[in-house]
Amino acid sequence: MRCRIDFIVIVDASGSVGEESFNKTIQFVNEVVGVLPDRPGEVNVAGMMFHSKPLPQFDFNDNSDIGGIQDSFSNFVYDSSRSFGTAIGAALDFATDTLLTPEAGHRENVQTIVFVMTDGKSQETDEVVAEAAGRLLGATDSIIALGITDAVDPEQLSVIAGGPAQRFLLNDFDALGPQVIATIGFAALCNAEPTTSATTSTLSTKAKTTATTTTTTTTSNTDPFEAGDANQDRRVDSDDRTQVCLPIHLLAVISLGAKCTSFPLLESFLVV
Repeated sequence: MRCRIDFIVIVDASGSVGEESFNKTIQFVNEVVGVLPDRPGEVNVAGMMFHSKPLPQFDFNDNSDIGGIQDSFSNFVYDSSRSFGTAIGAALDFATDTLLTPEAGHRENVQTIVFVMTDGKSQETDEVVAEAAGRLLGATDSIIALGITDAVDPEQLSVIAGGPAQRFLLNDFDALGPQVIATIGFAALCNAEPTTSATTSTLSTKAKTTATTTTTTTTSNTDPFEAGDANQDRRVDSDDRTQVCLPIHLLAVISLGAKCTSFPLLESFLVV
C-alpha cells in the first residue's frame, strides 16, 4: 500500500538565525527530504520561509521528484541585509490560506503534515499565534514543531504543535542531523506495514482521532528501547551515552509510544 501525503516545511529566516545557521537548516531539511519516498504521487512537498512576514518559495505543483525538491530548498536565500523579526503566526496563516489550496496543488483525502522550524519566540501576541495555529491544526493532520536554541518558547511551540508530544527542542543548530531525523521519524513517513515491537496508531484524516494497538515481540537481542517518561527532559552529553526518554512520532502514520534510547555523541539534544 502506498501512502499519499502533502508535506509542508516552514523554516525561520529571521535576523537571529544568521546565515551560517540558516545554511545548516537548509542542509538538514534536504537530509529530511532525502529519506522520503521518491515515488510519484506519494509525498508532495511545499516549502516556505518567514521572518517578519511570510516568504513563499514553492508549492506542491513545482516539483515531481526528490531531487527537484532538494534543489528548490537549496535555492532559498537568507536576507542578511538587516535583522528581521519573527512572525510565526503570519507564516502559519499563509500556509493555511495559500498552500492548502487546490491552486497550490494541495490534494484532498491525503494526510497533511507540517514541519515548522524556529530559533525563537514569535513577536506577535500569544493570541495571534494561537489562532493561527488552531486554524492550521484544524486543516491538517499533524504539525511538528522543532525549536532550536534557548530563545524559543516551549509553551508557544506546544500551542503550534497541538501539544508537547509533537514539540522537539534542540540547544543549537549543530545538533541537527541524522539522529534528529531518526527521532522524529521522517524515514517512516510512508511506512504502511507495522514492524514488530511497535505501537501502531490509525489517525483519521483531519479528525485527530487515534486508535492504538500494541504488538510486543521478544527476541534474543537486547532491545535498546525501554518504557520511559515521555514528558521528561534529559541532556545527552557528548562524552556519554546518557539515556533519553522521548515519544518517537512517526508523523501520524506510525506512532511509537514513549520510548527510551541512547544516542552517542549527540550533544545538547533535548526532547519534551
